[in-house]
Amino acid sequence: MKITAFLTAILVGAASAADTLYLVNSWKGNEISSGMAYYADGHDATGGTGGSRPDDYVDVTHGSHIIWEGQAVKGKFLFLLPLKSKKLTGNPGTFGTGVSFTSNIFADAASKHDNAWAGTGTNGYHTYNCWKRTGPVGKPVVLYTVDGWTVETVYYCRPFN
Repeated sequence: MKITAFLTAILVGAASAADTLYLVNSWKGNEISSGMAYYADGHDATGGTGGSRPDDYVDVTHGSHIIWEGQAVKGKFLFLLPLKSKKLTGNPGTFGTGVSFTSNIFADAASKHDNAWAGTGTNGYHTYNCWKRTGPVGKPVVLYTVDGWTVETVYYCRPFN
């Protein structure tokens, strides 16, 4: 009986514990960008204008929003995000850990409803499922704000293996 309870606790903990990677579009006045925001296992994204900042962030494009759908989009985590700023100098598309993440969002994902399965991603260690994330009327959901930047969730990805 104790072994069963122990194994159940381990499996429930493993199933509920997962990092999350958000594919985001950001804006500050007329300036726009797209990027990836990484939240480590145990760090929940609270969302909203006072939402918690990610453990790491990387711009994928700056000056435009990327088309996430129908193509592989890669971000590589090379350096850690300073807590006070979303923007970093250096090599865009890289994260603090040196680990890359590549999203493969379905070409028709933009037309899907909120929380619909939208594609997959991989970091070379795990495969992720990705889901569309919009508000109740199909509008983007604010993940967090920092230094005048509003960071909005387009898709979110969680590992499944």
